[in-house]
Amino acid sequence: MGSVSTPPPQPRILLIGAGVIAHHHAEGARAWQADIPLFAADPNERARAAFAAKFGCAVYPDAASMLAAVPPAARDVVVVATPPNTHAPCARLALENGRHVLCEKPLAMNDAEAAAMCLLAEAQGRLLGCCSSRFRGLPTTAHVRKLVSAGSLGRELHLTWMQRDCAARSGIEYQPGSRWFLDRAVSGGGCLLDWGPYDIACWTEFLEIDRVDVLHAWASKVDRPPHVPENCVHDVESRLVASIRLTLKNGDHVALSYERTSAVFGPEFSHFSLEGENGTVTWDWRGYGPQVVLEHFREENGASETHRIEAANPPPFLHARPVHFMLNRLSGQPSEGGIFGAEALFNFRILTALYTAAETGAPATVTR
Repeated sequence: MGSVSTPPPQPRILLIGAGVIAHHHAEGARAWQADIPLFAADPNERARAAFAAKFGCAVYPDAASMLAAVPPAARDVVVVATPPNTHAPCARLALENGRHVLCEKPLAMNDAEAAAMCLLAEAQGRLLGCCSSRFRGLPTTAHVRKLVSAGSLGRELHLTWMQRDCAARSGIEYQPGSRWFLDRAVSGGGCLLDWGPYDIACWTEFLEIDRVDVLHAWASKVDRPPHVPENCVHDVESRLVASIRLTLKNGDHVALSYERTSAVFGPEFSHFSLEGENGTVTWDWRGYGPQVVLEHFREENGASETHRIEAANPPPFLHARPVHFMLNRLSGQPSEGGIFGAEALFNFRILTALYTAAETGAPATVTR
C-alpha cells in the first residue's frame, strides 16, 4: 500500500504594521483565500484594536512577540508594512526566523541594505518579494512587451514617461497625517521613492533591461501651499527629471525621458509612450478603472492607422496583487508579475542610481 503524502501547511500572513497599507494586504490575502490565517503587530494600540476588530485575528505589540508566538511554518509570509527606514531590520528579523518576506516599497533605504536582505533570503532559502509589483500584470503592458519582442515598433526606441501632478505630495495632500513621508531619514526620499518603484517595475516588465545609464538627473523640492508646520522636517524632493539610456538584453538601446513630479506650478498631465521608426504605442499601465486602453499608431498600406485595444482590468485589484503574486509563487501557481530576489535588487539599484546622478551631477550606471 503506497504512502499517503502529507499536504503542505496552508499559507499564513503575518503583518508587521497594522496601518492603512496593512489593511490592503490583509484584504488581498483574504480575497486569495477567505480563511487564510492572519496575524499583525503594531506598537500603536488603536491600530492594533482596529485591525483585530476588522479581521478577527490575533495582534501583538511588536514583531518579535508575534514571531515568537507563531511557530514558523513552510509557507508563512511576513509582510513588512512599515515606514522605509524599518524595512531592512524588519525583513532581517523575519528571514532569520525562517519566514518568507513581502516588503513594501521601497525595498530598503540604500543599496547595501537591499543587497544584504537579498543575500540573507538566499542563505535562508526563503523568498523575498517587493510590493512594487502593484501595477504589473495588465494586458496592455503585456501587449507592449509583445510589440517590443517582435520588433513591431522598430529597433531605435524612445520611451517617454512623464507624470506631473500639481498637488499629490505624500504627507501633505496625500495622507497628511503621516508627516514621516517628508523626512528623508524615515522615508528615504520623496516622489521618486514613492512612485519610482512602480515606474521601474513597469519598465522591467515590458523591456528586457541589462544595463541602465542615468546620463543626467535633476531633483528639487517645489515650494507651494499648503505648507507644513515649521517644526516639521521637510527635506524630500517633489520633482525629479532624468535622461536615461537603457541597454536591452539583445544589445538594443532605448532612450528614456523621465519625469516624476508630485507638486508643480502650472498644468498637470500624464504621458506614457514608446516610439520607434515603425510606430508608437501609448497605454494605460496603472489600471485604476475596470478597463485598460492601449493605442498603437502605425502606417498601414501608406496610410496612418490607429489600432485601439480595450481590455478588462483583471483581478485582483492593484493593492492585492503583491500578496497574490507571493502566495501564488509559494503555492506553485502562476505568479508572472511578482518581483522577487535579484529582480527586486536590480530595480531598487536603478532607483538609487537616479538619486546618485541627481545629487552628484555625474552619470550613474546599473548593470545586472
